[in-house]
Amino acid sequence: MSTENEIQPADEIVDEQCVARRNTLRMAILGALAATGVLMRPSTANAQQRTTLASLQADLNAVVQGLAAFDAQLGTVESELASVNQSLGSVFDIVDSILAGGQSVGSVDGKVRIADSSVVASVQNAGELRFSQGQIQFSDGTQWRKLQNSSIFVQYGNVTPPQGFTQIETGAVYSSEYRDVGSVKSPILLPFPTAGQAVGSNGANIYPVVTGEAVLGIPNQRAINGVACVAPRPTRVFWGTTSAPTGWTKIYSGVGMAALQVHNGGPFEPLLVNNEVFQGDVSSVNGSSLIYGFRTLIGGTRRLVQGVLAMIDE
Repeated sequence: MSTENEIQPADEIVDEQCVARRNTLRMAILGALAATGVLMRPSTANAQQRTTLASLQADLNAVVQGLAAFDAQLGTVESELASVNQSLGSVFDIVDSILAGGQSVGSVDGKVRIADSSVVASVQNAGELRFSQGQIQFSDGTQWRKLQNSSIFVQYGNVTPPQGFTQIETGAVYSSEYRDVGSVKSPILLPFPTAGQAVGSNGANIYPVVTGEAVLGIPNQRAINGVACVAPRPTRVFWGTTSAPTGWTKIYSGVGMAALQVHNGGPFEPLLVNNEVFQGDVSSVNGSSLIYGFRTLIGGTRRLVQGVLAMIDE
């Protein structure tokens, strides 16, 4: 591979540095011996020179032992560097394959693989990854999508998933009864049908969320149902409009609804209720969690607040 040919292997660099250090050390020892005047035949050296020579010989032996230990450590380092070089070679192979184009990245049993584009050109198992057109894409089982942060949203007032979005579950929306001080204050989506362990009435009771008035195509005394869906990209509710801003795609629009300001219970969090295609069964307001349309004062007149749920574009 071209990348490997341009990079000098790490073990060769270490070998050159080791030889250079050994040569420098030998020259330093010879220089020290020459300075003491012991570079001569032992028979012609006097007693003081012999003592100095013996001391230097002991120091030299210690240096040799140190070099032996260094060689042992160097062998370990060289082995580890060889393993690193092998791993880097695999990484460079992957990079070269991707940059060459027409290659795909896939996932099999949690392991990344490189394959020719023809292998994973068609959509296969949901969750599979591939590299295409300069981006990493994932398969949702039906089509390839750009890999971004996915999100989950609930469409209130309609149990049919918006076109192009994957359904998780459908159900009825519950919260605390409009007169209760305690219990749940957020909307809860309970799947159809509901069932659970029989218990006493003294507890955190929740009740179906029901409209307390008719607003913009949403009838009065209707149960609020909903559907939870997965979006491949981040979503956000934009209030005060029914159109998605530039760079976003509309999912659905509706009316903002929540508990009445004088009620103790009910969903205090805002619900965007679909008024374009509303679906809800007739329900009594007694023993219910009532919701009403948002109102704000504009120019001396109370006006309803609508909104739109949108997903950011790729």
